[in-house]
Amino acid sequence: MGLETLTDSSARIRANELITQKDSIENEIREQEQILKGQGVGMSEPLVDRSGFPRDDVDLVVVRTARARIIALHRAIAFALVNAVAPDSPASEAGLQRNDKIIRFGHLHADNHQALQAVNSLVSGSENESIDVTIERGDEGRLVLKLTPKRGWGGRGLLGCHIIPIKGAK
Repeated sequence: MGLETLTDSSARIRANELITQKDSIENEIREQEQILKGQGVGMSEPLVDRSGFPRDDVDLVVVRTARARIIALHRAIAFALVNAVAPDSPASEAGLQRNDKIIRFGHLHADNHQALQAVNSLVSGSENESIDVTIERGDEGRLVLKLTPKRGWGGRGLLGCHIIPIKGAK
């Protein structure tokens, strides 16, 4: 029981670190959005006038820089944490490990994973097809793994791992 408590405590500490990192990223996103608001634009308004010339009522460099930073920050937010990986599973074969934080799962990211329902749908529709999974792993940093969902590996599900949403992720 002592080892389980230590592992649970370590997982909680790591989860809290990830939440703090996510909060920091979200704060920077809000700062960049304020920059855009100050210019009178958002993420989708055109930066050219009706004649196709650059707008003279906004600082184009400031707007494009803020937009690019917001996009990069959205892609950097982890939305799920790997809670368990079964031995000899597709997840294990791909190199997924407990406590990996998932930043992208195929085309899914922090803004469109729909409480992991979209991940489930993607996995169900991708049996025997490789999915790129971008993770953040401790000192190793960001890695892209190739995960192939499949049946008949000897355990439950198509992946053989359990992922949980990171609290506060959209």
